[in-house]
Formats: sequence, structure tokens, C-alpha cells
Amino acid sequence: MHWSLLFLITIIISYVASLQPAPLNLLVFKTNIDYGKKNALWVAFGGVFPEFIYCFTCVLLIQTKWFTDNVLWMRLAVPILLFSMAWNTFRKKKETGKVKTFTLPYFWKGLFTGASNPMLPIFWFGMLTSIASYFNINSFTFTETLLCAFGASIGEFVLLLHYISISNKIAKVLNKSGNRMNIFLGWTFIVVACAESIHLLYLIFFHGK
Repeated sequence: MHWSLLFLITIIISYVASLQPAPLNLLVFKTNIDYGKKNALWVAFGGVFPEFIYCFTCVLLIQTKWFTDNVLWMRLAVPILLFSMAWNTFRKKKETGKVKTFTLPYFWKGLFTGASNPMLPIFWFGMLTSIASYFNINSFTFTETLLCAFGASIGEFVLLLHYISISNKIAKVLNKSGNRMNIFLGWTFIVVACAESIHLLYLIFFHGK
């Protein structure tokens, strides 16, 4: 498939994966409410840099010879990671709007908040590993790798812009539907993990026969 399709898909994946209430999302709309749209945009801008870096790094890892030689073993880790993410999502308590505060410029607040999310590199490694063969990621040029990472950061940034635009309503929405969103995303991870597990079983036991 063409790299432009992967660019669009990474935007969608990043947007959907960021829907659940998370520290960066909460920090953005709380900053908008307390300190204005301009400062919230700086938080959002800083927060998408880790998304770019983690996605870019994962694509480079997938392109290595070591990954190519061990791709099946790497794919075996994907369902485990997805089931773990589902478990973590189900166990996640509903956010109340409380976020950590930092005595830093707003850009750096967003950057550190985004970078401190341990699920970002795990998510992108698992997701890109599962679709690597479909999009021939291991043969991406440097430009295509950059565009893939930009897609990930753009998806996150678009969602944060939506948070800013409806920040006055977000608190009510989170209080009413925060747990339902976590349940929905948890089951989404489980469905994807099951699909990947079935595909792996096919590759192990039937592929090439």
C-alpha cells in the first residue's frame, strides 16, 4: 500500500487511541480554562513531540535487520501488549480533572507530560509491528518514515484542538462517560489482540503449507 494511506491511518489510529481521558488531554483543557487558549495551544504543541519521536523510533526499529530476522517473535509480543493495554484501560479509574502542575513554561509542561506516558512507545511499537507487513514499513525511505511519525503527532494534535474547542463541556462529559470510554477502548484492544493472535496462529501452523 502507498505510504500516503499509512499516513492517513496513523492519524486515525493516533486520534482514536488518544480519546480516553489522559494527563495530557486533561492538562490541555484545564490550561485553556484557567489560562486561555494561547497557553493551551503551547501545551498541546509540546505534548505532540513525544508522539512523533516514539513513532519515528519504532519505525526505524522495524527497519533494522534484527527486526526482520525476528519479526515473528516480535509479532508474538503484540497480542500480549494489546491485552496488557486492555487490562490497564479497564483498571484505570475515571479521571476527575485533577492534573499535576509544573512550574515550567507551557510548552515544556506539555512536552514532559506527553513524554512521561509509558504507554506511548509500547503502543506504537505494538501497532506498527502488527501492520508492518501490510505496508512494507521495513522499506520506507527516510521521508516516508518522517511522514508516518507526523501522522501520529497530527492525530494527537487534532484531538487536543478538539479538547480546547469544547473545554467548557469536557468536565461534564468526563464525569458522565469516562468509564464507558475506557470500557470501549479496552474491548477495542481485546478485539485487535484476538485478530492478531488468530493471524499469528495461521502463520505458524498453516503458512507455507
